[in-house]
Amino acid sequence: RMKVVRSGRDLAFDDWVGRIFERYRKNPFVADNHIRPQSEFFLPEVRRFHFEQNPFAQIVACLAEIGIAAGGDVPWERNSPKTRLPMSRSTAAAIADFYAPDFAALGYAPDDYGATLDLC
Repeated sequence: RMKVVRSGRDLAFDDWVGRIFERYRKNPFVADNHIRPQSEFFLPEVRRFHFEQNPFAQIVACLAEIGIAAGGDVPWERNSPKTRLPMSRSTAAAIADFYAPDFAALGYAPDDYGATLDLC
């Protein structure tokens, strides 16, 4: 369950997604733009990096292309704890629909939930 800080109530993920999407429809700046699809921020001249593909190495390569040598080694690893999250198929479909432009632009499969989601 996710804690809703302002109200002090616990919400299931499905309920939270429904509420935050409703809030987004009323105000696309909700949650400091953390809900807004990333594709709304894309510009043609900007390169995008996938965090899971070590963006630091990609950034160093881009800097080298324009003649800037980046010194040192930036440690990178994905070490967040894994938490299983139950999610209904209808919530999964709502997320896939809402973020469809992001999935397409970034090359992610909208039905690849990894090992941390339990569809129910």
